[in-house]
Amino acid sequence: MIKSSLTPKVEKKLNRRCDLAATFDVQAINQHEFQVTDGSRNYLVDLQQMTCTCNVFNVDKIPCTHAAKAATSRGLNPGLFVDQNYSKSHLCSAYSESIKPIDELLDVSEIPSHIVAYKCFPPDVKRGAGRPVKGRYESFGEQATAGKKRKQACSRCHRSGHNRARCDFGT
Repeated sequence: MIKSSLTPKVEKKLNRRCDLAATFDVQAINQHEFQVTDGSRNYLVDLQQMTCTCNVFNVDKIPCTHAAKAATSRGLNPGLFVDQNYSKSHLCSAYSESIKPIDELLDVSEIPSHIVAYKCFPPDVKRGAGRPVKGRYESFGEQATAGKKRKQACSRCHRSGHNRARCDFGT
């Protein structure tokens, strides 16, 4: 388990990535660059630039499985390569100041004219595939008989339990 000053969710994600990286092979290219082999695929990790060719490290700013394996192969804590925005101190500072409610509605003259003139239309909706859903509600009288179906009867003898093809009434 990696103990650090990271937020709990990021710490859990990083620990999971470290566990998944246990089977990867690492070859050092130089002090900061590594080639990490994940099965049959190779990834290039640069710990100094905080990049990986899988692009997960580049986008998340949290070490991907390949970067975590490269860091641990050098004896470094992968938590050191997490962006500072994921630290507990940044989380606390985001909620440190109070947010005050607005007393009055904003005056329309304060809103820029290009925002007032902007028309926001609903998105285009595609018709779903398959049969449309029944679009009516059953009235009170229909609800009582909705679950009860009349048993089918023979059209020749009018008895239930069989149909005209199996009827032995007239034979």
